[in-house]
Amino acid sequence: MELKNADGEVVGFGVQPITNCPHYKEEFVQPFINLVKELKLNFCNQKCDECNNQGENWICLVCRKVYCSRYVKEHMVQHNQSSNHEIGLSFLDGSFWCYSCDSYITNAGLNNCRKHLAASKETSEDELNQLFGNLNINDKEEKKEEVEELNQEEKKEKEQIEQTEKDKEFSRKKLIEGLKEKKFKKIAVLTGAGISVAAGIPDFRTPGTGLYSQLEKYNLPFPEAIFQLDYFKKNPHPFYTLAKSFFQSDMQPTIAHYLIAEFDKQNILGVNLSQNIDGLELDAGVQEQNLVQAHGHFRTCHCVNKKCYKKYSMDDFVKCVNEDNILKCENCDNLVKPDIVFFGEQLPNDFFKAISTLKQCDLAIVMGTSLTVQPFASLVDLIQEDVPLVLINRENPGISRENFLFLDGDIEENSKNLLQDWGMEVPNVQKKEAKVDENLKKSLEKELGTKEKL
Repeated sequence: MELKNADGEVVGFGVQPITNCPHYKEEFVQPFINLVKELKLNFCNQKCDECNNQGENWICLVCRKVYCSRYVKEHMVQHNQSSNHEIGLSFLDGSFWCYSCDSYITNAGLNNCRKHLAASKETSEDELNQLFGNLNINDKEEKKEEVEELNQEEKKEKEQIEQTEKDKEFSRKKLIEGLKEKKFKKIAVLTGAGISVAAGIPDFRTPGTGLYSQLEKYNLPFPEAIFQLDYFKKNPHPFYTLAKSFFQSDMQPTIAHYLIAEFDKQNILGVNLSQNIDGLELDAGVQEQNLVQAHGHFRTCHCVNKKCYKKYSMDDFVKCVNEDNILKCENCDNLVKPDIVFFGEQLPNDFFKAISTLKQCDLAIVMGTSLTVQPFASLVDLIQEDVPLVLINRENPGISRENFLFLDGDIEENSKNLLQDWGMEVPNVQKKEAKVDENLKKSLEKELGTKEKL
């Protein structure tokens, strides 16, 4: 099913952008970077040119005018319709949307823009100058040849790094030795849905087996609507049905979760930045103060009315879910939902506070994520170049740097081997098949009906 034009920010769950947008032009990039350089930390605080809104805003990559999202007054949508300017960037999460392709987009040039945007949000002015170099925003005679020359220099430097890779690379042996000799004092772990698949939890976007693929047949505006705030306010029942299945499932931590918990037990875990909402890291033994769930969690609830925002316990919500009732705020009669991040909502403040810890880490480990969802995907760019980075994944999403170790293959098997070679106990964990529960499918069909029957 084709996703409706969504110029709103997608920060809650995975989105796979296209990489070959025909409407992108290289000439868009440099003026954008110059503007970020000029405005620095104020870049993302620009107001809508039409309504003066300073909330959910987008910037047109073609003319660099700022307009609000469809969740406010739809001025960016109107700008696209009147100007035919196709590409916009979200201040909220750094994602790029092409109106003509009707899709999120990415490529090397846009990733360069995104790096500067992330830097403008998170770094000091001195660090900005280091990242941006000596770009002269008033130099209107800068030519494309100079940019191409710079690209050639970067390519040459990359080739030189590859030639000396064997001498400079961070090896698995060095990783194990560093753990045994306690050389690492502050480890940052970045995790995605891949570490919970062995617990029986399906990811969101795998064709055929992912949650969105399974939701495709039901009478929803689009599969992601079940996690869309506007749709939840109109019809909370599908989400309640999904939550009931979540609460009744017998989820247990995986070996990957216990590996992270062992870091914490040894007092060497600086932070675990997770894209997952299941909370299995806590069940494995990770301390709550060392876990940041970028997409929220099921531990607390709040009223969806931001002016009220009354807090509720998870027990209140679970009780209503199990009784097939809808929890409403006793103050304002609005709906109450768990503190997971829905489409159109901002990431929790703890996510942005954890950036400083990430920058101070002496070892970074990335597990079970394709690094396609912003702003989470940009976190790797904030890790210091001299800090070893270990990727435990089936595929490399495109990481290339010094001090890099790629442990490909099964995440559980790699986690088990690391614990064994480190000399730590390996928990006895039974691997489960990741699939959508059959009872959930029946409940959703009863609740929504299927498209075949419409």
